[in-house]
Amino acid sequence: METIIYEIEFNNGRIFRVFCANSAQKKRVIESYYKIKDEVKNISVITSGIHTVKQYEQILFNII
Repeated sequence: METIIYEIEFNNGRIFRVFCANSAQKKRVIESYYKIKDEVKNISVITSGIHTVKQYEQILFNII
């Protein structure tokens, strides 16, 4: 699972939480960060491995 939420805090106090559902989206967030890194105070991962209920149920079925 490639899901992740990034929290990006800018020097002026703005905070954005960006949800990425796949590796291409993660790549786009990181690439955009490098373009504006002088304006960014902090970037961090809030959480990763997010699943929908359907995905969760499939995982449980495969474990049992």
